[in-house]
Amino acid sequence: MPKTNSKMPVRILSLFALVALFALVLGLTNWRSLTGSPEPAYAVSLVNLIASTNHYAGKRVRVSGFLVKGDQHLFLTRDHAEIMDYMSAIPLIDHTPTASQILSNCPDGYVSVTGRMVSLESSGRYHLGQIEKVLSEREPIHICYEREESAAPLSNE
Repeated sequence: MPKTNSKMPVRILSLFALVALFALVLGLTNWRSLTGSPEPAYAVSLVNLIASTNHYAGKRVRVSGFLVKGDQHLFLTRDHAEIMDYMSAIPLIDHTPTASQILSNCPDGYVSVTGRMVSLESSGRYHLGQIEKVLSEREPIHICYEREESAAPLSNE
């Protein structure tokens, strides 16, 4: 009588489950790109973002901080902004035609910014670019900047 392997059906089922899981993940990824749904933005503290910029490189993030009109940085607090403590800030650099609205429409104060962490190729440092939305946290809370769908970056960020 030939010897049978009792673990063979379990291995086949495990392989089938693995293939099905891969197909499901691939399908969800394709569905998101087909429907135009953006990838989720990581809600991250500015302290964590400054300390771990490499971890968030290329990812969409949502971060709160203090924005000063005329300066292209998001500071930890008003005090950091007043003494121009750039070690406690993330640069905001956006190369779209509507980017100037960020500073003109948003008052000095605390804001929440959604954008993508982008590397400055020449220096290896990071900035918050491809900015999609800036929400003023000053009462009344309102959107002071929102990127238009047609506003694509003018150059590589």
